[in-house]
Amino acid sequence: MEYKFLSAWVEQNKFKNLIFQDLLLFRDQYAVKFARTGNFLQINLASEGCFCFFSDKKKIPFKSAKSLNRINYELKGSCLNEIKIAEKDRIIFSDFSYLDMENHLKEYRLIIELIPRFQNIILTQKEASGEYLILDAIRKISFADNLQRQILPNQKYKLPDSKYDNETDEIILPVDFNDQGKIKTSDNKRAGYLRINSLFEDLFYEVILKNRINKLQDDARKKVLKSIEKKEKKNTKLMRELEETGREKTWKKWADLLKINLKKVKPGNKIVTVIDYFSEEQKQIEIPLFPELTPQGNVQLYYKKYRKARDGKKMIREQIRKTRQEIEELKNSLNDIPFMETYLNPDEKSAAPAKVTGKFRTLKIDSDWEIFIGRTSSENDFLTTRFAKSDDWWFHTRIFKGTHIILRNYNKKELPERLLNICCRIAAYYSKAKKSANVPVDYTQIRYVRKPRKSPPGYVIYSNQKTLYVDPLSLRDGKKEIEKWKKK
Repeated sequence: MEYKFLSAWVEQNKFKNLIFQDLLLFRDQYAVKFARTGNFLQINLASEGCFCFFSDKKKIPFKSAKSLNRINYELKGSCLNEIKIAEKDRIIFSDFSYLDMENHLKEYRLIIELIPRFQNIILTQKEASGEYLILDAIRKISFADNLQRQILPNQKYKLPDSKYDNETDEIILPVDFNDQGKIKTSDNKRAGYLRINSLFEDLFYEVILKNRINKLQDDARKKVLKSIEKKEKKNTKLMRELEETGREKTWKKWADLLKINLKKVKPGNKIVTVIDYFSEEQKQIEIPLFPELTPQGNVQLYYKKYRKARDGKKMIREQIRKTRQEIEELKNSLNDIPFMETYLNPDEKSAAPAKVTGKFRTLKIDSDWEIFIGRTSSENDFLTTRFAKSDDWWFHTRIFKGTHIILRNYNKKELPERLLNICCRIAAYYSKAKKSANVPVDYTQIRYVRKPRKSPPGYVIYSNQKTLYVDPLSLRDGKKEIEKWKKK
């Protein structure tokens, strides 16, 4: 991030007297949480551009980490006194202090280095000399890593030698950013950002985070398509094998005839003509041979083909069934990918679609009702067959593939018409028809929904359903609709 924007952010954010609670982590994102406030300082150390901002969004699942224990131990309960920026480079200083049990003032500086490729968060303590001693850092650097500068505990903190030319041109507010995340003066004076903090927050959540999720979804899609291609090749091979098993009687007859006419078979022959004693006409037939094999070897090979065909037919048919089911499941998972937020799954170790976590999208309405939204086929299975209760309502688009929507009926009440409409519209949004209009959505109670034995994930059958034709509604807009409904 350009120095001038970081400097403007510091100038606009004079937060004081915030009590440090925790430093949390998620991938390359850090959150400094403060006591008695919903706001936290999010430190974005992404390679796409480093910056920090105050936020109250709960979209990212920040967690505690052992690597941050020392920083949390030292700063716990300390008070944020000031945030400032270095004069020449993209380094933010957050000064904290607290009185220990002996009434001694301890002063800390949490240094956030927002320099691309050298991003770091360093905890230092102020000494009597006025210098700062390093206590810990998320990236420790020794002379083996950098001959010019060490960042290790018990070393004096020194600013990096930098040739960075910080910009001196004035920022003309309001500012905005384009689809690539480039900050520019806003063309629309009403729609631009006057607060740099709001700019940074939206830049991260609407561009950087969105791009990461899209990339991981693309990677997941490629991986699934590759798996489908592999399974389809396997299915083609199995079909050929099944076709060959249909010739089991032929292999047996050829083996028997070769055994009878073994003297006629000469080494190196590619074909032999014999009388077919097993047919009524007893015509002469030609039997293809494998010239690299002995006459006896040809007999044994055809008997082997016969036994394999006889014994393998049932097994091959079962393999074909399983392979086709796997292909169908993979194709279903392609439909789940647009609803995935793989980047936000802290346990995700690959780009494949996530398994059930139990963390559904939810929308709490009141003490009587709550909406639950599945994200993948496996989650749909869990949500509908294990989580939902008989009096809950189930929603799914007719014709179009989509997620399962469950309306939890806590107190077994009648379904209000307005709430029914909202749930149907949300179900339409979380389907392949999200950009369509007048989408048919089926709804029924869970007691009428069941899963056939051995059916693929997400597949259910249902009865006693009714259909409503609606326009799709996002979860965000659904919240607004529910608020309006509750006020009436």
